[in-house]
Amino acid sequence: MNSFNGAKAVTAGIVILGLAGAAIAERPASEGVELSAIVPVSCNVQASPIELSPAANAVESDVQVACNTSDGFEIVANYRPLSFGETASITYAGTTVPLDASGSASVLLAASGLYGVQPVLISGAGLVDPLVVTFQARPL
Repeated sequence: MNSFNGAKAVTAGIVILGLAGAAIAERPASEGVELSAIVPVSCNVQASPIELSPAANAVESDVQVACNTSDGFEIVANYRPLSFGETASITYAGTTVPLDASGSASVLLAASGLYGVQPVLISGAGLVDPLVVTFQARPL
């Protein structure tokens, strides 16, 4: 390629880039890029099973909750059904819920997402066998 043809190619490239730049510069300032994303709902509870022995009156622990829903969720405590004469309750984040023979109890209804550690107190009387409690989160 001689220097004259090379100069023509460089000039043509500059003209093309200049036209592209002018086309971009002519866009109205109100235009932009719209991004959207769908984030799946995730509700998790991290806690080891909590055991209340028949010899103890109460046991304390913590439950870590991470739930990103905007539609609310509930925390459910699962345990063995109580026998006649046994009584127990769970105090979760300051609210006490009595346990019954069903084997599960809703201990928290939240209107939106939540992240953090919640204190738990499990109390019982007249237990014949140990009471083991696990927790799960359910989006509403």
